[in-house]
Amino acid sequence: MQYPLSAVVLTKNEEKNIRECLKSLSFSKEIIVIDNNSVDNTIQIAKEFTSLIFRIDVNDFSQLRTKGLEESSLDWVLYIDADERVTDDLAREIGAIVEDPFNYNTVFALRRKDIWHNSEVGHGEVSDAYRNGIIRLVHKKSGVWCGKVHEEFKTKERTLITKNIILHYPHPTLSEFIHDVNIYSTIRAQELYNQKAQISMVQLICFPFGKFIYTYFIRAGFKDGYAGFIYSFLMSFHSFLVRAKLYQLTYLQNSSSNSNHI
Repeated sequence: MQYPLSAVVLTKNEEKNIRECLKSLSFSKEIIVIDNNSVDNTIQIAKEFTSLIFRIDVNDFSQLRTKGLEESSLDWVLYIDADERVTDDLAREIGAIVEDPFNYNTVFALRRKDIWHNSEVGHGEVSDAYRNGIIRLVHKKSGVWCGKVHEEFKTKERTLITKNIILHYPHPTLSEFIHDVNIYSTIRAQELYNQKAQISMVQLICFPFGKFIYTYFIRAGFKDGYAGFIYSFLMSFHSFLVRAKLYQLTYLQNSSSNSNHI
């Protein structure tokens, strides 16, 4: 059974994930793929499921999600990433939501469980997404997307949390995890630099260390074993890279300004 909503999937070189992702969206009346300049077989695979494929080359996730909102022909829009899967129970719950007229002024946060190296990860860095969900099911006029990397849906409508979950299969290998951390930290550092954010050596040294302590011990990342340690460590390293790259951008700009002044 198909429900009256548009499913929007963001892709960039996702040939390993996209087929299973799109299979899990068969309950959606419309599937829209927003591709960020893939150079692998992502587009060819996506064409097996939909003709609504749009290519856009920007390092701004809010722009990509907004493009999906604009291209949707239906009132409800579901956002799913290529490395995520909608469970059957969640599909039925979403169907009931979009067919209920009383949900018109509501946005929904979907609870998400991470699966890494065949292990469930539900504590530490990812605990908020599992407990409180991430806004992914919205009405077209209920808000706007903001933020280049850690994009958020800004809305004045009430937000409810789904009972059922999406499954997240991020970073299939450790090398890909590190590669992604490097890419996203660069984009985030540039975003902060454009916002004229300030960085000090104290922040550069102390914040990443404090984040690891918080996610691994206080938020109980240790309960997820090896996967929990890797998550806490690499996301703390991400925090370090963001600040180190921001410091570098600021230092280089200041050095250039001083040189030009002389």
